[in-house]
Amino acid sequence: MKIGKIALSLAAVGLLLLQVGCAGSKALAVRPLETNLSPFTSIYFSTESSIVDDVSQQMDDLEVEFLERLNKEGYFPTALLGTCAENCEKALVIKAVVSSVKKVSGASRFFLGAFAGKASLTTEVTFIDGGSGATIGSYEVTGKSGGTGYSGGTGDAVKKTAKAIVELIKENF
Repeated sequence: MKIGKIALSLAAVGLLLLQVGCAGSKALAVRPLETNLSPFTSIYFSTESSIVDDVSQQMDDLEVEFLERLNKEGYFPTALLGTCAENCEKALVIKAVVSSVKKVSGASRFFLGAFAGKASLTTEVTFIDGGSGATIGSYEVTGKSGGTGYSGGTGDAVKKTAKAIVELIKENF
Protein backbone atom coordinates (compact mmCIF):
# COMPACT_ATOMS: atom_id res chain seq x y z
CA MET A 1 0.00 0.00 0.00
CA LYS A 2 2.81 2.35 0.90
CA ILE A 3 4.56 1.66 -2.43
CA GLY A 4 1.35 2.52 -4.28
CA LYS A 5 1.15 5.91 -2.56
CA ILE A 6 4.80 6.63 -3.36
CA ALA A 7 4.27 5.69 -7.02
CA LEU A 8 1.17 7.88 -7.17
CA SER A 9 3.08 10.79 -5.60
CA LEU A 10 5.93 10.39 -8.09
CA ALA A 11 3.46 10.29 -10.98
CA ALA A 12 1.83 13.51 -9.74
CA VAL A 13 5.21 15.23 -9.45
CA GLY A 14 6.09 14.03 -12.96
CA LEU A 15 2.88 15.49 -14.39
CA LEU A 16 3.51 18.76 -12.58
CA LEU A 17 7.02 18.98 -14.02
CA LEU A 18 5.70 18.30 -17.50
CA GLN A 19 3.21 21.14 -17.14
CA VAL A 20 5.84 23.49 -15.70
CA GLY A 21 8.22 22.48 -18.49
CA CYS A 22 5.95 23.45 -21.35
CA ALA A 23 7.70 26.06 -23.42
CA GLY A 24 7.21 27.85 -26.64
CA SER A 25 6.41 31.22 -27.99
CA LYS A 26 3.45 33.47 -28.42
CA ALA A 27 2.75 36.44 -30.64
CA LEU A 28 0.20 38.91 -29.39
CA ALA A 29 -1.06 41.11 -32.22
CA VAL A 30 -0.97 44.80 -31.42
CA ARG A 31 -1.72 45.66 -35.03
CA PRO A 32 -2.05 42.45 -37.10
CA LEU A 33 -0.35 42.16 -40.45
CA GLU A 34 -2.96 42.34 -43.17
CA THR A 35 -0.46 42.79 -45.98
CA ASN A 36 0.76 40.10 -48.35
CA LEU A 37 4.54 40.09 -47.87
CA SER A 38 5.39 38.34 -51.16
CA PRO A 39 5.88 41.59 -53.17
CA PHE A 40 8.82 42.56 -50.94
CA THR A 41 12.15 41.53 -52.45
CA SER A 42 14.40 42.31 -49.51
CA ILE A 43 14.17 42.28 -45.75
CA TYR A 44 16.08 44.25 -43.14
CA PHE A 45 16.08 43.14 -39.52
CA SER A 46 17.31 45.19 -36.59
CA THR A 47 17.21 44.88 -32.82
CA GLU A 48 17.45 47.35 -30.00
CA SER A 49 16.59 47.40 -26.33
CA SER A 50 14.19 49.46 -24.24
CA ILE A 51 15.42 48.05 -20.92
CA VAL A 52 18.40 48.96 -18.74
CA ASP A 53 19.80 45.42 -18.49
CA ASP A 54 22.64 44.49 -20.82
CA VAL A 55 20.97 42.30 -23.43
CA SER A 56 23.48 42.85 -26.23
CA GLN A 57 24.30 39.13 -26.37
CA GLN A 58 20.62 38.19 -26.63
CA MET A 59 20.09 40.81 -29.37
CA ASP A 60 23.06 39.47 -31.34
CA ASP A 61 21.80 35.90 -30.90
CA LEU A 62 18.29 36.92 -31.99
CA GLU A 63 19.63 38.52 -35.17
CA VAL A 64 21.70 35.47 -36.09
CA GLU A 65 18.91 33.01 -35.28
CA PHE A 66 16.33 35.05 -37.19
CA LEU A 67 18.48 35.26 -40.34
CA GLU A 68 19.31 31.54 -40.24
CA ARG A 69 15.64 30.56 -39.91
CA LEU A 70 14.49 33.07 -42.52
CA ASN A 71 17.13 32.03 -45.06
CA LYS A 72 16.07 28.38 -44.68
CA GLU A 73 12.58 29.41 -45.78
CA GLY A 74 13.90 31.18 -48.90
CA TYR A 75 11.25 33.91 -49.07
CA PHE A 76 13.53 36.86 -49.75
CA PRO A 77 16.52 37.02 -52.13
CA THR A 78 18.12 39.61 -49.84
CA ALA A 79 18.02 39.43 -46.04
CA LEU A 80 20.25 41.84 -44.13
CA LEU A 81 20.78 43.15 -40.63
CA GLY A 82 20.17 46.83 -40.00
CA THR A 83 17.81 49.32 -41.55
CA CYS A 84 17.27 50.20 -45.17
CA ALA A 85 19.02 53.41 -46.23
CA GLU A 86 18.49 53.48 -50.02
CA ASN A 87 16.48 51.62 -52.65
CA CYS A 88 13.89 50.69 -50.03
CA GLU A 89 10.88 50.60 -52.38
CA LYS A 90 10.41 46.82 -52.13
CA ALA A 91 12.04 46.36 -48.72
CA LEU A 92 10.38 44.98 -45.62
CA VAL A 93 11.92 46.42 -42.47
CA ILE A 94 11.48 44.56 -39.20
CA LYS A 95 12.42 46.26 -35.97
CA ALA A 96 12.55 44.10 -32.81
CA VAL A 97 12.82 46.01 -29.54
CA VAL A 98 13.67 43.89 -26.50
CA SER A 99 11.23 44.93 -23.77
CA SER A 100 11.76 42.17 -21.21
CA VAL A 101 14.19 39.35 -20.51
CA LYS A 102 14.47 36.73 -17.81
CA LYS A 103 17.85 35.07 -18.03
CA VAL A 104 18.54 31.50 -16.94
CA SER A 105 22.11 30.35 -17.46
CA GLY A 106 23.18 26.84 -18.34
CA ALA A 107 24.86 26.56 -14.93
CA SER A 108 21.64 27.55 -13.15
CA ARG A 109 19.73 25.01 -15.21
CA PHE A 110 22.31 22.31 -14.42
CA PHE A 111 22.46 22.93 -10.68
CA LEU A 112 18.88 24.01 -10.00
CA GLY A 113 16.99 22.15 -12.74
CA ALA A 114 13.31 23.10 -12.80
CA PHE A 115 13.85 25.41 -9.84
CA ALA A 116 15.86 27.77 -12.06
CA GLY A 117 12.55 28.74 -13.69
CA LYS A 118 11.79 29.62 -17.28
CA ALA A 119 13.94 31.95 -19.33
CA SER A 120 12.02 34.36 -21.52
CA LEU A 121 12.60 37.08 -24.08
CA THR A 122 9.86 39.54 -25.04
CA THR A 123 10.20 41.84 -28.04
CA GLU A 124 8.00 44.49 -29.59
CA VAL A 125 8.19 43.61 -33.30
CA THR A 126 7.22 46.20 -35.89
CA PHE A 127 6.84 45.45 -39.60
CA ILE A 128 7.48 48.51 -41.79
CA ASP A 129 7.04 49.05 -45.53
CA GLY A 130 10.48 50.42 -46.46
CA GLY A 131 9.15 52.34 -49.47
CA SER A 132 6.49 54.32 -47.64
CA GLY A 133 7.81 54.10 -44.08
CA ALA A 134 4.35 53.00 -42.94
CA THR A 135 3.90 50.48 -40.15
CA ILE A 136 2.03 47.51 -41.60
CA GLY A 137 1.90 45.40 -38.46
CA SER A 138 3.16 45.07 -34.91
CA TYR A 139 3.28 42.28 -32.36
CA GLU A 140 4.51 41.50 -28.89
CA VAL A 141 6.49 38.28 -29.31
CA THR A 142 7.63 36.22 -26.33
CA GLY A 143 9.81 33.13 -26.46
CA LYS A 144 10.13 30.94 -23.36
CA SER A 145 12.36 28.07 -22.44
CA GLY A 146 10.96 25.15 -20.53
CA GLY A 147 11.14 24.97 -16.80
CA THR A 148 12.32 21.39 -16.35
CA GLY A 149 15.80 20.18 -15.54
CA TYR A 150 16.32 19.27 -19.19
CA SER A 151 15.06 22.49 -20.74
CA GLY A 152 17.25 25.20 -22.14
CA GLY A 153 18.07 28.59 -20.77
CA THR A 154 18.08 32.05 -22.23
CA GLY A 155 19.41 30.84 -25.59
CA ASP A 156 16.37 28.61 -25.98
CA ALA A 157 14.06 31.57 -25.32
CA VAL A 158 15.91 33.58 -27.99
CA LYS A 159 15.51 30.76 -30.52
CA LYS A 160 11.79 30.52 -29.84
CA THR A 161 11.40 34.28 -30.25
CA ALA A 162 13.16 34.16 -33.64
CA LYS A 163 11.04 31.21 -34.69
CA ALA A 164 7.83 33.07 -33.80
CA ILE A 165 8.87 36.11 -35.88
CA VAL A 166 9.61 33.91 -38.89
CA GLU A 167 6.23 32.20 -38.39
CA LEU A 168 4.53 35.61 -38.64
CA ILE A 169 6.26 36.12 -41.99
CA LYS A 170 5.24 32.64 -43.20
CA GLU A 171 1.61 33.28 -42.28
CA ASN A 172 1.55 36.48 -44.34
CA PHE A 173 3.67 35.50 -47.33
